[in-house]
Amino acid sequence: MKYLVPVALAAAALAAAPAQGAVVVTTLGTTGNAPTAVALDSAGNAFTTNWASGSVSKVLAGGGAAAGAWPVTVGTGPWGIGIDASDTVYAANSNSNTVSRITPAGVGTTTFATTGLGPLGVALDADGVVYVSTLNGNSVTRIAASGAVTEPFASTGAGTNPYDVTVDLAGNVYTSNTTGDSVSKFTALGTAAGAPWPVSLGAGADPWSVVADSAGTVYTANDGPDTVSRISPAGVVTPINVTGGVNPRGLALDAQGNLYTANSGNASVSKITPAGVVSTLAIGAPLNAPQDITIDNAGNLYVANYSGNNVVKISGTAGEIGSAPPARPGTPTAAAGNASATVTVPANPADTRYGTPGAYTVAAVEDPSKTCTATVPATSCTVTGLTNGTAYTFTARATLGTWQTAASQASPAVTPAAAAPTPTPIPTAASVRVTG
Repeated sequence: MKYLVPVALAAAALAAAPAQGAVVVTTLGTTGNAPTAVALDSAGNAFTTNWASGSVSKVLAGGGAAAGAWPVTVGTGPWGIGIDASDTVYAANSNSNTVSRITPAGVGTTTFATTGLGPLGVALDADGVVYVSTLNGNSVTRIAASGAVTEPFASTGAGTNPYDVTVDLAGNVYTSNTTGDSVSKFTALGTAAGAPWPVSLGAGADPWSVVADSAGTVYTANDGPDTVSRISPAGVVTPINVTGGVNPRGLALDAQGNLYTANSGNASVSKITPAGVVSTLAIGAPLNAPQDITIDNAGNLYVANYSGNNVVKISGTAGEIGSAPPARPGTPTAAAGNASATVTVPANPADTRYGTPGAYTVAAVEDPSKTCTATVPATSCTVTGLTNGTAYTFTARATLGTWQTAASQASPAVTPAAAAPTPTPIPTAASVRVTG
């Protein structure tokens, strides 16, 4: 069933919301009981962890629940979910202190890894490493693709109760600490960041979800005061009232820097622009205690309805919802020229979870000031001003809207060289004219 919902606008503290038109809200498919998290695979199928039924459901991109192997039984109390680049699903089982792994074909390994106590949030980095926040363990568990476990990878401190976890483009790990009313930051090695981290959000914040944008700004959904906290890389906290939303829990970011919240308390979804302008995208049926939210490359939102036992899809009609951020590009190749190199970036493959880049920015690793930009559909550009005889490697970043990805792996090295001079022809006897 589809619903056309007029967008209700709410004035933010700093600016008034512009008119936005309407969105279409569709019940995409049913799930198990009490879905708590939702994630997409590369084809646009939606997967949920179902806390009350101990399972993971698959809802088809075209609508309807997948049959056959689905839903897949996992551990007890599955809460957080993550999906890697190969469409393998990971579910954190809050009551059995494990992570389950499910292949794209629906073959499950109930206990893929053992975590700290009370695993809830799940995040994956660009290399497929899984991070899990453990509510009662006050820690982050790290799980390599091989299944090797580091527990604790990081410790948030007694009584902090980390609810969710995310990873930024630099590999830093953040947790939203629901009892500690704070956000912790750790390096890619699990070392606690120095001052001002952990950052206090204020008493009673009760942060649930946490996400980070491409600039390293962190956002939390604060269930207690109905706010979102925006935390700068320097640790400066700016609270934003989610006007019109009650109990914001799930968060999603688009490539334009807009933030979306799933508000469990009044069955609504809100949008917050980079300027802090808040609007209500959808409210009421078929939303029913929305718990989590994610976004695709076409500007559609997917919501896990905890009390509705289904996934709802929200589509814009006039650009209300931006595209998902792009993925990090693959490894480029380079061809040397005279004081230059032409670099080719492999075009990002089609993947519903990631927006299509508008451009690729190339930089020389040995001299980052030497750059060029390939505007899509082009995937090659030429870096000039290089030093002949010096070897260079190159990385690429994908850009869409305000989002720029982390750098790709470096290309194989090439060495620019001056073009060989054109040989001077040697005169022949027939070409020599003698005058007397």
